[in-house]
Amino acid sequence: MNVQVLKSIHRSHSTQNLGIGYPFYPYIPDENRQINVLQLPAALLDQMFFQAGDDQSPEAQDVKIERLLSTVKQHSAIVAIDWHARTSYPSSRLYREWGKTYLTLLDRISADDDLQVWTFGETLEKVRQQYKLLGLSIPNISQK
Repeated sequence: MNVQVLKSIHRSHSTQNLGIGYPFYPYIPDENRQINVLQLPAALLDQMFFQAGDDQSPEAQDVKIERLLSTVKQHSAIVAIDWHARTSYPSSRLYREWGKTYLTLLDRISADDDLQVWTFGETLEKVRQQYKLLGLSIPNISQK
């Protein structure tokens, strides 16, 4: 699967609260501890983007992309885009429109100066920095 991490740039250096579209370490109340797994909010799953019955036209897909990117920026979100390799190739007979939409999405992200694409390692480091700034505990997670 192709998983990209998308983050809107903060216009000023501040400690944003942990709200919509922000990675977190799940918590087990009964054990009073966090799980040592960073959970990334999945904002876009290819199969959910192309649900049966929805308008599949390129124009409709463009509207969905614009709505997603606008929401990410509005909430200074960090989100994962989960798109399968088999559906990301526009020369595929079965998933031609999916592949075209995926490339359009990547083009829109790369053309927007308010958005960044991070690797998971970069995301993990930025989340750890944010947790430290907020005085939150960080589970011991090894990066392999």
